[in-house]
Amino acid sequence: MLKKQESRGNFRLTNKKTIIFIASLLVFSGEYSLDATPEFAMLTGNRCSSCHNNFQGGGMRKEFGWNFGRDFTALNPSEAGLEGLYNLFDKKKYSIFDRYLALGTDFRYQTTRSHKYEDARRKYYPMQASVYLNSSPFDWLSFEGQYNFGKLVFPGQQEWAASVYFHPFDEGPIVRIGNFQPSVGLRDCDMTMLDRRIPTPDGSQTIIPPDYAEIGAELIFENPKWLSLFAGIFDSKNLWANSFFGRESKVVSILHNPTLTFKFVIYPHWINDYPSSFLGSSILINGNFIFLHSFLGFSVMDDLIFTFRFSLLNKPYERFSYSLIQSLTYMLYKGIILGIRGEYGTADIITLEKIIIPVNTYQFVANAKILLIPYLEFIPEYRFVSSEEYKSFRWTLQLHFYY
Repeated sequence: MLKKQESRGNFRLTNKKTIIFIASLLVFSGEYSLDATPEFAMLTGNRCSSCHNNFQGGGMRKEFGWNFGRDFTALNPSEAGLEGLYNLFDKKKYSIFDRYLALGTDFRYQTTRSHKYEDARRKYYPMQASVYLNSSPFDWLSFEGQYNFGKLVFPGQQEWAASVYFHPFDEGPIVRIGNFQPSVGLRDCDMTMLDRRIPTPDGSQTIIPPDYAEIGAELIFENPKWLSLFAGIFDSKNLWANSFFGRESKVVSILHNPTLTFKFVIYPHWINDYPSSFLGSSILINGNFIFLHSFLGFSVMDDLIFTFRFSLLNKPYERFSYSLIQSLTYMLYKGIILGIRGEYGTADIITLEKIIIPVNTYQFVANAKILLIPYLEFIPEYRFVSSEEYKSFRWTLQLHFYY
């Protein structure tokens, strides 16, 4: 049995160089790279920085993003009979004190049932309670910060993040300094996706958790408008807090060893008037730990979007894994978005005896994002998960309050 595992492992190790070589081409070759962004960016033909202060998306919304979240709903307050209620608190202007202060929030309440146990009880709990602030006192200087009052459940997850942006020249680069999440892959509100997790015998384990942040600096370049470039250097304290499942080995071997990141995104539809589409890749390197992401998104039709994601994690002699994610998103009606997604991840668990044990995880997800009225979103989901230890179907429901 051991020889069989070792033989299979040798075959897998032989192919790792090929996979890494192909993945490297995706990172460093613009014409053959893959990219995708979350569905709202694809549907509007914008990049993440059009709606969010964070160039990777998520967190505090800019004025355009705030207006979009208020207006892109199936019903307006008067149609829902709530005009009087909304008039009590709805602000007509994005900022409070002109450009000097703007506030926002994301609150998510969820009901789930664990896939790991057949008789698992359904739970109801808040999974996020974040407040944001933004200030832009000058054209060349802005500040942003956030604090999550919700429970921290993942290693490396942080309660707060804050950064300052320096943009001294209109067409020049932007320098971002602070405690924030490095630009890695695609940032999605669904924390279960396998591009930031790796397969384990009982499902999957988070590598890049929600609200992950590190002290560091990033150079951002978004000119011309069809190109975005990111290069950063960060501490690794919070990434070091994460260990591989079933091992005492840390994801990052040395505490405070610098993490280097690089990411690019190309928007072909802004070059030759193609349909909305995105190309790009990112890589995170810390010592011998490599985490690579490549992604692609394009509009099949105006309201139908296809996305593909590939991720690869490699730490020699400890863990090797990769995942493939394909999804279709359809806008049925203003404020009602339907989606299906298939995910596959495989990993080699390397024991202390150098025996390689392969594990696989599959996920199939059907969901919807229903923005019924301003500042309120319903996210129902039905999911199938298959791992080495179980197979199960579960439904979840999330209520998302945003402002």
